[in-house]
Amino acid sequence: MSASGRALVDAGATPFRSGWVLTGRTRGGAKGLVETTEGSWLASGHLVIAELRKDPQGFARAGKKWIDVSIRRQMLVAYEGTRPVFAALISSGRSGMADPEETDATVRGSFYIHAKHVSTTMDGDDEAAEAFDLRDVPYTQYFHEGYALHGAYWHDEFGKARSHGCINLAPADAAWLFEWTEPAVPPEWHGALNIEGGGTLVYVHG
Repeated sequence: MSASGRALVDAGATPFRSGWVLTGRTRGGAKGLVETTEGSWLASGHLVIAELRKDPQGFARAGKKWIDVSIRRQMLVAYEGTRPVFAALISSGRSGMADPEETDATVRGSFYIHAKHVSTTMDGDDEAAEAFDLRDVPYTQYFHEGYALHGAYWHDEFGKARSHGCINLAPADAAWLFEWTEPAVPPEWHGALNIEGGGTLVYVHG
């Protein structure tokens, strides 16, 4: 909806999975309408709204880059200090908040990106009920053992938990994040390793 004077005019549906910046103004309470910086009003119940957060390692206070991943919201927000610069829907492990040691849940905690690959192969246990062999997985960023942020070309269900434990992103979102994080991958290189520590922080929580 858009404002016309003080009245609201139905301007039709917004594009699916479109992104909006909110002003903080609302109408009708917590479950009513929220205002965007473009002057439109959207039904809050139809949105996934990111919350401003602070990381537990002090990266925000130090002005460093860091990534906040919410499993319950299925959303990732990239920060430079306390300022959010990018947000995207994700697909984390399909077991939600279960134990990552026993299920397909995504590991939770604070980690650092230690290896990046423009593309890589990912496979599972050949004897498992749902074995998989994925080639040319784009923009892969490992942050803990076999857990990674990466693009997913084999599904379009971002915003729902459905991975085997990694954090799936739409390929375009994964490409943006890959270029933004540390360690940097030099032009024409296929990957980079962070052998001295100090890669971009990834904070995964409920």
